Amino acid sequence: MTDQDWTSAWIDDAERPVDPMEELAITLGTEIRELREGLGWSRSMLVRRSGTARSWLTRLEDGNGLPSVVVLQRLASVMGKRLWITLIDERDRLPPRYSTGKEV
Repeated sequence: MTDQDWTSAWIDDAERPVDPMEELAITLGTEIRELREGLGWSRSMLVRRSGTARSWLTRLEDGNGLPSVVVLQRLASVMGKRLWITLIDERDRLPPRYSTGKEV
């Protein structure tokens, strides 16, 4: 590995631009996992109740995938929640829970 490769490998994440799709995947995955854990359910239980593949649920909760609205609705429904989607202006600030803390 060259010196340039090492330098690139150690760039602070704070300097990396925020990818909105990556941020969305992480936020959704965290929400689903917290809801599931709040119910005291294992991943296996949510998989059985929702009909979702375990591998997909694992990817989703780990922030490595974006589900369709249909899948989100199914997951929300089996956990006793309603899916609510709000579109906001990109210039609006997100609530602190969803903010990356990186202002542009």
